[in-house]
Amino acid sequence: MKLALLVVLFAGGVAAADPPALAPVTKDGMVISVPPGWQVTVDAKRKTIVAKQDPARADAAVIALGVIPATAGSREDDVIDRIAASTAKDVKVAWRGAPPSGRGRAAIIDGRVETVAGRMAVVVALGNGVAAFGVLAAKRPDFDALGGLATLDAVIASAHAAPPPADPANLVGKWKKGNETLALRADHTYELANTFFIPPSSGPCSFTSSASIETGTYTSDGTSLVLAPKTAVTKNRVCRGNPTTDTLVVTDRRTYAVALSSDHLSLTGPGCSSLKEIDCETRKGLELDRDPTK
Repeated sequence: MKLALLVVLFAGGVAAADPPALAPVTKDGMVISVPPGWQVTVDAKRKTIVAKQDPARADAAVIALGVIPATAGSREDDVIDRIAASTAKDVKVAWRGAPPSGRGRAAIIDGRVETVAGRMAVVVALGNGVAAFGVLAAKRPDFDALGGLATLDAVIASAHAAPPPADPANLVGKWKKGNETLALRADHTYELANTFFIPPSSGPCSFTSSASIETGTYTSDGTSLVLAPKTAVTKNRVCRGNPTTDTLVVTDRRTYAVALSSDHLSLTGPGCSSLKEIDCETRKGLELDRDPTK
């Protein structure tokens, strides 16, 4: 049994339409998206991936994915009950059903670990004599704030084997697809530009299109790409044919997981927590092809 079975058994599911903001982490041959700042460990021998909100706190929230043997005739609900009983005391199932992705079986369970009352979301999928599972456990006040089952489902959907590291030198160049362009220069500066169209809306002025340019520096180890904006993002918006300009400052560093295949660059980003954030779509990820003319 390998951790790859976890990916296989949960394959085919689709994460919730509006998952919470997660950031990809590459660790020991696996890629998993977790809430920003969480610490991830991979234990290939135990076939588990564990992400902790704060390893220094015993009562901090935790997400665990893994693969365990499934006895003949086991149902997914049986495995969920076994996981709950081994994790907490005084357990009580608050809800059972299908997870948002539609793959496997899920439950939300209340219980107690020592003196701390908590709630956990559990998702299980059976196949090939094993059970792939995912658990998010947190104190009751924190469970909903973390996104509960929706967050767990999104984390499960994100887990996959890390691609072979790319040679960072091969990332240098101009990448483009549709209205999005990313230029990565040899001096480790970059320019990210995009143009998109906005559906008409009511109000004194309906913006129909917008363009933005972001510049800064980048670093890459072949598995991840970190963009560190240094300049403002200027949006040139067209309002009923009349151009307007807004200058919005962006200072946040963003980390993308890298997959490079020949002349195609796939970047999986941290997503965005609000539509007010600049260029939400580029934060989710980019699928770009090398521009052969540059």
